[in-house]
Amino acid sequence: MLGWVITFFVLAVAAAVLGFGGLSATFSGIAQILFVVFIALIDSSLKDRRNCRRDPAGGRRSGHSSPDRPRDRACCPRITGIA
Repeated sequence: MLGWVITFFVLAVAAAVLGFGGLSATFSGIAQILFVVFIALIDSSLKDRRNCRRDPAGGRRSGHSSPDRPRDRACCPRITGIA
């Protein structure tokens, strides 16, 4: 998604240099919206990861797993495919 932000920013700069002010403003607005969405997704992903690794009792998990305690990443199925 950050690649799309950079692409629209480059398009906005190119349109501004060529004198297309309206098109430049449109590309700039799209880039700003995508950047905010990117930051929101990163923020929620980091919060999910931080909450996932906490022990339900409030402490930090040790690196050890047992049959009744899943491994760190097993508790968050959304994160398992990202790493």
